[in-house]
Amino acid sequence: MMHCKQALLGSCGACSVVLSMATAHAQTVCRTGHGVDLAIELEPAEVTAREKLEQRLSAELRARDLDVCALGPGQGRLAHVHVRAPLPALSPTRLRVDTDAGAVLERHLDVSALPPEARLSAIASAADELLSSLLQSTATSAARPATAPADRVAREAGSGSAQPVAQLPSLELGLGGGAALFQHGQGYQGELLGRWRPLSRWSATVRVGADRGSSEINSSFDLKGRFTGWHVGLDAGFELLKPARGFGLSAQAGLTLARVQRTEEWLVANPEGSSQTSFSPAGSSWEVASRVGMEASWHAGSWGAALGLAALLPLTATRQSTPGPTMTNDNGQFYALIAAGPIPGISAVERPLSGPGEELGGELSLRLWIALDSSG
Repeated sequence: MMHCKQALLGSCGACSVVLSMATAHAQTVCRTGHGVDLAIELEPAEVTAREKLEQRLSAELRARDLDVCALGPGQGRLAHVHVRAPLPALSPTRLRVDTDAGAVLERHLDVSALPPEARLSAIASAADELLSSLLQSTATSAARPATAPADRVAREAGSGSAQPVAQLPSLELGLGGGAALFQHGQGYQGELLGRWRPLSRWSATVRVGADRGSSEINSSFDLKGRFTGWHVGLDAGFELLKPARGFGLSAQAGLTLARVQRTEEWLVANPEGSSQTSFSPAGSSWEVASRVGMEASWHAGSWGAALGLAALLPLTATRQSTPGPTMTNDNGQFYALIAAGPIPGISAVERPLSGPGEELGGELSLRLWIALDSSG
């Protein structure tokens, strides 16, 4: 009898050793590029619950054609999955997934509202989704097998695995210059610019600059007036193309408030028949104009350039024509403005000196930008 017991015990021991060796072999053998190291920590430690959770996680990973095996750093593993949860509620559960390259994702999961029998499956599904997100965002996602089920592949493709597009900066400073052509004159300007994008497609641009230009006041004698001044403006913009660095196209509309100082040029004749040109101040005024146009832009890194074309719509009433200057000589005789009196054979057409807010015009502008933030 004693010999029978010893033989039976020996056989059982041998079977246990074989099963242990088979289990250890199954845990350590992994296909290249398919291995995931899994660690489950329950508090307090409970073998049955741990085995059930490991089975659920292993099933989820096998559906992705991944092997759960004991691999250390540098042994070709795709990732390490660590699950930590308290018993018996399994909530809150801490999930952490990391790779040898240093990428880490972590999530805290509350499953207390679920039935107890559904909590293990919820934890396994959440760990699988976290692992999928990490593999998509690292270079190791290329080693993931292409034999996953079609529905899972479609779901991952729709989750945005492509590289994100660099967005436009939200805050920029710039320098700009432009030339404008009016009905009876032309103008030039230089500007300091600030642009803010509160939304991806919308922008607001503040402009402060100086103006200089001229306007025809007498077509027969080629007499012109000049104006100088400064302006402030506010424009709103909308991106017509998808907001991204590179080429862009936007619609722009806004208002400009200008302070204009005028100087008028007159041709004056004296009694002896000779003439001379006289320049006289013609006052100053506030003028308002609206701008509506398009802007084509290019952004690369922190720098950008834009070319704009806009229509200038006057919002200020046209000033009345002012009489020309008169002068006296040593004998008290008045000089006369040639265009003010009738001259045989000459038809003089006079118009008031106009500013940038009193005539319809068009403007071509060039702007250079530098980003003040690191958006995109």
